[in-house]
Amino acid sequence: MKLAWKISVLLIITGLFLFGAFYFINGGSVPGSADEEYEQIDVTYEDLFDSINLLMSNRSVYVHPSENDEIRIIYYQSERDYFDIDTTTSTLKVENQTEPRFFTFGWFWWIQNQEVLDVHLYLPLDSLYNLEVRSSNGKITVDGLTQLGNVELRSSNGELTILNVPQMDELRLVTSNGAITLQNVSIENASNLTTSNGKIKLTQVQSHNMIATTSNGGIETTMVGDKDDFKIDVATSNGSIYLDDLKIGNQIINPTKTNLLRLKTSNGTIRIHFQP
Repeated sequence: MKLAWKISVLLIITGLFLFGAFYFINGGSVPGSADEEYEQIDVTYEDLFDSINLLMSNRSVYVHPSENDEIRIIYYQSERDYFDIDTTTSTLKVENQTEPRFFTFGWFWWIQNQEVLDVHLYLPLDSLYNLEVRSSNGKITVDGLTQLGNVELRSSNGELTILNVPQMDELRLVTSNGAITLQNVSIENASNLTTSNGKIKLTQVQSHNMIATTSNGGIETTMVGDKDDFKIDVATSNGSIYLDDLKIGNQIINPTKTNLLRLKTSNGTIRIHFQP
């Protein structure tokens, strides 16, 4: 017990020392903290692009419908945490740049002002864009757009959510830590959803080719369509599987069908419902 207490004290002292060194090296501020001066930027662009590409570091991204025919981006930046925006091609590229730092401490995020780490993107409803958003730490949410082309969302630590998008061409969602949620969406072509730690929930989703995989978490789906029209490939190594409330095992149902619903988890229960 005494040894454990001594180790705990040593770890606390070491942590305080490292934080002091980190604080000093960075000029007396923690990235994103209240003592780092952030300025709100609100910019608009004409609707001249085919694709939107956002590459973020430690930011959450929210994609909304625009109130007019312009693209609008609202974000915060500081001298050491700023944005580069490229409008020279048919792809609008927005990249968050952060100056190299000696340490980054994820457990200091509780002292940060979350608002300055949010990015809001507004897209015109009448335009069709390919959308790619990547964030190293932060959730990504897309809500209320009438149509999108190919969509790819990636986060190393954060939830991925798409709500109320009735038309998409292809969809790829990848997060290493976080839930994946789709609600009231329709995907014309392939859909591939992957999370290593998190549940997957699909509600009122229409897709002819849906693959959803999680290594730790349950999967719950309500698919639009008839189950007899789908090849259903389901498996869990630790959990139960229910198809319309009927318990089944790992199996492939309707193997000759071309429509595909493949759901895999290593730890969790799978629940499947179909709705006309």
